[in-house]
Amino acid sequence: MRRGWSKDTLKAGEKVKIDVPVVLIGTAAGARDGGIIDFTMHKLNVEVLPDAIPDHIEVDISGLKINHSVHIKDLPPHPTYAILGDPNAVIVGCVPPKQHEETPAEASAAIAEPEQIQAKGKKEEEA
Repeated sequence: MRRGWSKDTLKAGEKVKIDVPVVLIGTAAGARDGGIIDFTMHKLNVEVLPDAIPDHIEVDISGLKINHSVHIKDLPPHPTYAILGDPNAVIVGCVPPKQHEETPAEASAAIAEPEQIQAKGKKEEEA
């Protein structure tokens, strides 16, 4: 039997609940604009007949923009299985790129550099 079930646990015509992997399809528009894909839900829990268990569920992210996400409720209904869970749960999102924050060492180096240039300029004037 598939997925580790024994014949004793399955009954003909009885649906089972199982986690199915999520596969992202396409390249997010937000990623092309510098956004970062935040893939949070790698599996979806579905209710399905044992002989119709999908190998994976495809989620098209090609229209995904920065600061937008795909929720369970955004997926189209499927004729052979029902996706369980909170309809508002986020499967994948596109977040803005993180801004580089200067560390204190970088900030002091940036300040020290102009001071060194000024100090050299004063020495040249004195000479």
